[in-house]
Amino acid sequence: MKCQQSLNKSARDKELDQQVELSRLEKENQSIVIDALKHANENNIQALLQISQSADELKNSLLSRLKAEDQLQLTSGHQSNQQSLSVTGKVAREVTTKPRETATQKIVSGNYQILSAGFHDLNNVSLELAGTDGEVLKVTVPDGVLNYQQAEALKNNAWNRSPVLMQLLVHDLRGKLTRPSLISINDQMLETD
Repeated sequence: MKCQQSLNKSARDKELDQQVELSRLEKENQSIVIDALKHANENNIQALLQISQSADELKNSLLSRLKAEDQLQLTSGHQSNQQSLSVTGKVAREVTTKPRETATQKIVSGNYQILSAGFHDLNNVSLELAGTDGEVLKVTVPDGVLNYQQAEALKNNAWNRSPVLMQLLVHDLRGKLTRPSLISINDQMLETD
């Protein structure tokens, strides 16, 4: 009987050890699955965000093309529980207005060739510049940026059509530089007698 009890006890111990081992393996499997789901969810979230943004752009594009008198019928749900909504072109235009893009100000520095200088009066100067990329800019010169010698050198065409190092304050809107304004100009490249 002692032998039988010993065998029963060792069988129960073995069964408990197997259950503990299975539990440990199950826990490892769960952690692997959880990690995989986390990465899959992050990737899915990014994909869903891109799809959502594309769908929003498409929706806004379609709705903004409606004329004021057009009528659009939207339905959702299954056939048994269908809901519908009617949208006019006027309402669609109000709903899909895009916020106006704003330009950012930045300072650009580079060599510019002075094509012409306009002096409307002492405080109202404008320059026409050509950048190294060939882009022509009409630049305003705020009062006080040029000293007397620089202004006189510009009036007397003393820049000799050679590039002059300048810093400009520009507005950048979708990669296009607009409203350039002179901040500083390198004296050494101007002939100031």
